[in-house]
Amino acid sequence: MGAGASLIVPTTVIAETTTGDPARDARVNRLLKTVSIESLDEATARSAGALRHRLGLRRAGTIDASVVACADAQNGSIILTSDASDLTRLAQERGRSVVVSLV
Repeated sequence: MGAGASLIVPTTVIAETTTGDPARDARVNRLLKTVSIESLDEATARSAGALRHRLGLRRAGTIDASVVACADAQNGSIILTSDASDLTRLAQERGRSVVVSLV
């Protein structure tokens, strides 16, 4: 990432990656202290729903679609993930964001 870049984590990702157990969530919680947290507003949520529907993803695709919708709202976003398959398909739909696999 370049100078001035910021890391943004949508709140839906927190719902997917935490368990409520402080010991199990310790690594995630440390990371979350270093990033900006973004809540989905109605427009972004609707954008995510439209993306999910266009690609025929079931409810399981909701989190990934919300990540892409949040990224698409920012110019030149790069989505970092350990599971790039659905995110890549979603990001390619509009071509506004790029997905980079961390594995």
